[in-house]
Amino acid sequence: MHPLGFPTGAKVNDQSGLREGDKADGRKIAMFYSMEGVKLKEKIMKKVIKSWLKILNK
Repeated sequence: MHPLGFPTGAKVNDQSGLREGDKADGRKIAMFYSMEGVKLKEKIMKKVIKSWLKILNK
């Protein structure tokens, strides 16, 4: 299992279900269990990361 953490991930408007969690500080995590899982979710993962980075760069 390999998590990818988004420290301010709750700010990203994403309905894909890629990110999990409802931490009080706004953290979200994307969980990957295999390289195949990463490859299957690559397109949506890139979209979520780009959206997240836009928020961080404001």
